[in-house]
Amino acid sequence: MGGVVVTRVEKTGALRRQRTFDERLIVRFPNAARRINALGMRLFSPNSRLRKAALRRTVLSGWACGARHDWDLMLTRYAPDVDWHTPEGGFATLGFAEQYRGHDGVREAMTQFSEAFESWEMRLACLLDMGDRVLNMGTFHGHARASGVDWQQPFAQLVTVEDGLVTHECSFYSWEDGLRAAGLDPGMVARLPLKR
Repeated sequence: MGGVVVTRVEKTGALRRQRTFDERLIVRFPNAARRINALGMRLFSPNSRLRKAALRRTVLSGWACGARHDWDLMLTRYAPDVDWHTPEGGFATLGFAEQYRGHDGVREAMTQFSEAFESWEMRLACLLDMGDRVLNMGTFHGHARASGVDWQQPFAQLVTVEDGLVTHECSFYSWEDGLRAAGLDPGMVARLPLKR
């Protein structure tokens, strides 16, 4: 796992239903937040405790704001021209495109997602920091609105960060597919220090 720093995340309890103080500041001053994020990514190595804590907090915040439909906070972390890809296969059956571009595209995809699922959340298990790319691995839990089916699925997101903002995001239905897309050995799932 050379060049990759793994941060295990054990988040218990309910997701936050309201913005924290720092999240309110991020929405109010998005350019300052982006500059601080970019500086932190440059100054602190993936092994830094501060970087690990900040990255963990950012991803948990992002997944929580998605579940509560807080698109304004979510979009402060994305570049205006972000390239956003949905998982191959299953999302197409729900009417999703394979790719969305820019803030309007992400907002459209997240709105579609919220219409398809009555409730949903992402439970983060670990982060793999590779410098300017991060692989988030966890589990999706959702309750489909039309069918009433409860859905639980491993989930991975590979994001590229440039100048403090996500410029590219690609999601996967398996941790192995996420690892493969990151150029890592899919067999390393068994060696990761986490609970499945």
